[in-house]
Amino acid sequence: MSNAQPRVTFTPLPGRSFLHHRDAKGGLWATRGREILYGDGKQWRRHGRFPFCSPRDWASWFRLGQRVLRGDKCNLFLTSQGRLLGIRGGWVFALPDPDAGHKHSLRPLFAIQGDCVLHGGIHEASDGWIYFGEYFRNAERGPVRIWRIAPDLSQWEIAHEFAPGQARHVHGVYGDPFDPSAIWAAVGDEDGECYLYCTRDRFAHVDQFGDGTQLYRAVRLFFTPKHICWLTDSNLAQNYACRLSRQDGVLEVGQKVDNSCWYGATLSDGLMVAFTTVEEGPGILSNESQVLTSRDGFHWQEAYRFTKDRWRPMSLFKFGVISCAEGPMPPGELYISGEALQGLEGRSGILRWEESA
Repeated sequence: MSNAQPRVTFTPLPGRSFLHHRDAKGGLWATRGREILYGDGKQWRRHGRFPFCSPRDWASWFRLGQRVLRGDKCNLFLTSQGRLLGIRGGWVFALPDPDAGHKHSLRPLFAIQGDCVLHGGIHEASDGWIYFGEYFRNAERGPVRIWRIAPDLSQWEIAHEFAPGQARHVHGVYGDPFDPSAIWAAVGDEDGECYLYCTRDRFAHVDQFGDGTQLYRAVRLFFTPKHICWLTDSNLAQNYACRLSRQDGVLEVGQKVDNSCWYGATLSDGLMVAFTTVEEGPGILSNESQVLTSRDGFHWQEAYRFTKDRWRPMSLFKFGVISCAEGPMPPGELYISGEALQGLEGRSGILRWEESA
């Protein structure tokens, strides 16, 4: 068997867009500021528009202003029933039926704390209910909620509430492909706030994992038959590859990682892909966002990289971030979007894995 690593290529897509989901037909759901788009990445038709949100949308006509005011931050989530959910400006919306054309407007459902949630952190459970957690600055460390929404988007309720001071915010809610009854949530950020939570009864009972330290500060979780895996998301301390044993709950700490890790995905062939982020702090050792790959969620290698652009301070003009669309992907392909990175700033593209000759 050859040990040669596949060659990775990147193909940018034209225009500015942020990719959220690829459907079973191969169509892409994307946003551009307030606009909700559907197409193939090259040709788009407008499916709707989020309501105007002040002050962020006052600067939507030029990219640097959009970066400063976070005008492109939002979520789109396509359910297994083909319904479309949107989150922007602190509101959750039911979007028009994807097959209904332009006849219907967005329907506001309810307000949440924060603008939107982290990409890839919305989960549809086996019963069709949709879960996500609130992500916001929460300087006062008030209560933080995990919400659930009915499959037809007609009902919603608080599934779980973290007590004041228990967590700053929720990084993501995830399903476990090796335990369909399980729902996992990752929370952070500072020491004493970083844990993983698991429920098997719709949050009636919740198991807590971790000791609150930066080793348990995770955003994206990866699952194997024997472990729950992650790359730490810390701007405060050295980052590592970690995995938690399903059998006995023991944490194993592996290789060092240059930067914090926010987003990632598991491809149809089982390949796990993670993206590091260029932000500020002693835990950030590189000016490049890496694309890392793994077959076991614990041993990672670099496949591609993007360099942070020149705009500073990063806290104002954005960190260097890579995210990816959810949904079914063709073998060897992943649709990604980027912020504040050279060649991937407010734009999207396709990563392709090609077997070496």
